[in-house]
Amino acid sequence: MAADGSAFKQAFLSTWHRTKQYAEEKAGVSERTGFDPSFEHLVQRVDATRSASELVLSKTETFLEPNPNRRLEASVLTLVGRKPQERMTEMELMGAAMCSAAESLPESSSYGVALLKTGKVYAELGQQWCHFQSKCLESFVRPVRQFLGSDVKSAMAEKKKLASTRLDFDAARSKVRKASTGEKQMAAEAELQRAQSAFDRQLEVTQLLLESCVRSCEEHVHRLCALVDAQHAYFAAGAEITANLGRELRRNAGLEPPSYVQAMSSGGSEGGSSGGGGGGG
Repeated sequence: MAADGSAFKQAFLSTWHRTKQYAEEKAGVSERTGFDPSFEHLVQRVDATRSASELVLSKTETFLEPNPNRRLEASVLTLVGRKPQERMTEMELMGAAMCSAAESLPESSSYGVALLKTGKVYAELGQQWCHFQSKCLESFVRPVRQFLGSDVKSAMAEKKKLASTRLDFDAARSKVRKASTGEKQMAAEAELQRAQSAFDRQLEVTQLLLESCVRSCEEHVHRLCALVDAQHAYFAAGAEITANLGRELRRNAGLEPPSYVQAMSSGGSEGGSSGGGGGGG
């Protein structure tokens, strides 16, 4: 109990001295130890990186799951170690509706056949979207969230400790200046030495963690590339799947290819003809 009381008293006195020092600094009656400009720049850079990462992470999560209730549900389930419930995507639901509608039509109905084919393709597109979501979460969202929840969080915690040790150091400096007797002067100088040692040590730890955050941030470029690659693969797969479906539906219905396909074919033919003429020349 005595040890607990002593620790409480020490914590109370530390808080009191820090509060007093902070108030005197604000009033302009006490000196404040400044940091090196390079360290201040490092702090600003990490703060800016944290804000940017939080913004991009939030918007990416919204893009991958626009429904806020589902995002909240997935976040809570992840925190308690449970897998979020799997749901059909909007494209899968649309595909299922088309297939269901096709079943209600006669087998000889060309519209019913087309609906069934389209519904299956939309189901496939929904699966492509799920794969895209998974790749984005794995290659971008989770690493950035880990960066914020581990690297940046640790650096900010140490930065907060640094602010406290800086106040302790400056409060100890004030005690030395205000010491009225030789005995108090010696005690104050011993306290100042301990405070400066703690401040220097905490400054070094904080700077190392801030520099680590900057290095980790540079890796975000690789993660962003992975995000773009995943989206490119998703759109490329979707373009191929829908192009094949469109050709099949038009062929079955005896329709001409769409104008953009005709233009591409015409351009390719003209290019080939002019290329051949050039070669002949």
